[in-house]
Amino acid sequence: MKKTIFIGIILLVSCLPTSRAAWQYISSGGDNPNGRLYYTIINGVAEIAAPNAAPVGWDGYEEYMPTGNITIPDYVPRSTGGSYPVKKIRGQAFVGCTGLVSVSIPYSVEEIEFQAFFHCSNLSRVICDEVSIIGREAFAGCSNLSNINYGQNIVSIEQRAFIGCSSLTSINIPSTITSLGTDSFKNCTGINYISIAHFDPPSIGVNSELPFSATLHVPCGSEQAYRSHSYWGNFARIISDCDNIEDVGICDIRIYSTDSHIVVIGTTDEVRVFDMVGRNVRNEALHAGVYLVKIGERPARKVVVMR
Repeated sequence: MKKTIFIGIILLVSCLPTSRAAWQYISSGGDNPNGRLYYTIINGVAEIAAPNAAPVGWDGYEEYMPTGNITIPDYVPRSTGGSYPVKKIRGQAFVGCTGLVSVSIPYSVEEIEFQAFFHCSNLSRVICDEVSIIGREAFAGCSNLSNINYGQNIVSIEQRAFIGCSSLTSINIPSTITSLGTDSFKNCTGINYISIAHFDPPSIGVNSELPFSATLHVPCGSEQAYRSHSYWGNFARIISDCDNIEDVGICDIRIYSTDSHIVVIGTTDEVRVFDMVGRNVRNEALHAGVYLVKIGERPARKVVVMR
């Protein structure tokens, strides 16, 4: 039987005119039938919050505390028809929910506020593909968190956002992030893989506490810039994310580059090489750079990087 969790609307003490005051419940994906997610409506959007928006979190509401695997909806219904989009996870919304195991946050949510999942010690997986801001101490003390998926829209990871997440093993820094908050990854001793999308080393505060023992993966051709950087140069291992020996996705065909040209093995079809502005180039004495390989009449399949 499919299990559900329920969502209720909190009663705002301030009685803002843009807020809803009535309680409602809505089913959501999850495996805790007694759990509730509380939300309030502010200026036409829904914000997930702790019961009564109390700064102490779930005190007095323990029987409704969400546990297990939960999925936050991307909208909540209006009593008059239509719906409100869910845009924010409020500060301390899940503080101390030690029974949480995984949380799926919808594309509609743009911000996870201060201490939203503070000390959710059994939380192991979070999906928040479209979030833009991860607030201060949002996941602090989530010692079992090993998987956090945020997408290319993220612009800010604030102070101590992941402090104490000792089970976290890898992180991605997309090109949209130019700054990490102080101590944002402090005591994340399990991180061994960091992928960064900036070709030019970004200005990231030295107090972000990234572990220099981790392998740093950087864009093709940018290794030397990172090695000579005052902060990024402290990483023991910096490697490029491009590989000069690659499978083209066709059975028994292999592509690799030498110092001067590209070699294709496993086909008798004509092989043509193009540069990144679409010019067909001679496959000899190639300069360092990125090239597209076309095999016969098949669509070009693979980018090959010359060293």
